Amino acid sequence: MTLSSWRRNSILTWVAFVCLMAGGAPAGPSSQPSPPATSQPAADAKVVKVLYVEGYPRWEYRYIKLALLHDPAVRLSCLLTSADPGYEQEASDPDPKIGFTGRVKAFPESADALAAYDVILFGDVDKRLFTDRQLELVADFVQKRGGGFGMIAGPRFAPAGYRNTLIAGLLPVNFDRVAADGKDEQFAEGFRPVLTQAGRDSAIFKILQQPAGAADAHPELPEGLLYWYCRGVTVQSAVGANPPQVLAVHPSAKAPDGSDAPLLVLGRCGEGTVLFSAIDDSWRWRSTGGHSAYVNYWVEQLRALASRKHPGPAQ
Repeated sequence: MTLSSWRRNSILTWVAFVCLMAGGAPAGPSSQPSPPATSQPAADAKVVKVLYVEGYPRWEYRYIKLALLHDPAVRLSCLLTSADPGYEQEASDPDPKIGFTGRVKAFPESADALAAYDVILFGDVDKRLFTDRQLELVADFVQKRGGGFGMIAGPRFAPAGYRNTLIAGLLPVNFDRVAADGKDEQFAEGFRPVLTQAGRDSAIFKILQQPAGAADAHPELPEGLLYWYCRGVTVQSAVGANPPQVLAVHPSAKAPDGSDAPLLVLGRCGEGTVLFSAIDDSWRWRSTGGHSAYVNYWVEQLRALASRKHPGPAQ
C-alpha cells in the first residue's frame, strides 16, 4: 500500500467513524437515506394503501418513500414520472388480503383501479403528464368515494401548474398568487415552523414535539431549520361546518391575505379529506427529530387522509 492510498483509506475510515458516533448519516442532502424506524400502529388500525406520484427524485421524495416502504401501517405504490421507460417502479410487497397489488407502471385509467387505494399523493409533478380524464378520476375519488388526496409542494410544478384544474378545487388552499420558482433564493435563511393549537393537538406532530419545558423560542418542533416553502398560498374560506385546519405556519412570513403563511393544511372536500404541505424538506427532521418521529409525521398524515374511508377510533 502506498503512503497516499494509506492516507486516503485512513481519512475514509475516520469519516465513517465520526458519522457512526454522531448517530447516523449526516443530515444534509449529501447523505443517502437509511431505513428508518417504523411507526407503531394500534391493534385495530387499518393499513393505508397509498399511490404516491412524484415528478423527479428530489430529497423529499426519497425520504418519504423510504419511510413509508418500511412501515407496516402503509402499503405504498410509487410512480416516479421522470424515470426511464424500463425502470421498475418501487412499491411495498403485494398484499392480496387487502387488495394491494404492489408495483404500478402508469397512473390508473379507471375509477375502480384508483379505488384500490385509500390515499393519492401528488408531489412536484407536471400536470401535463395526466390526462383530463385522470384528473377527473382523482376528483371523483375524493369528492364521491371518500378517498384522501394530498399535495406536497415543490419549486417546479406543484401547486402552480394546477391552477384552473380540478385538482385546484380539491385543495384546502388557494394558490392563485403562487408562481413556480427556484430554491436557491430561499436557501440563505432557514426557518422553524410554528404549530398552531390544532397542530399541537394533532397526532401528526405528536412525536416531533419537544417537551413543553424546553428552553427554546419554538419548543414544539426539532431544532433543525427548514429552507424552502411555497409562497403566496392562502387558506381556503370555510365552506359548511368543516373549515380547513391550519396545523403549522411560517414563524414570520405572511400570506397574501395578511395571515401567517400556512405550511400544513388539512381539510375536507366532498366525502374525502385533503391536505396541502407547503414545504419540501421535512426530511431534515429525520436527523434532528429522529427516525421514529419523522416516520410518524408522515404515517399520521396518511391516516388523517384515509379517515373518511377508514372511519373509527383508529383514525
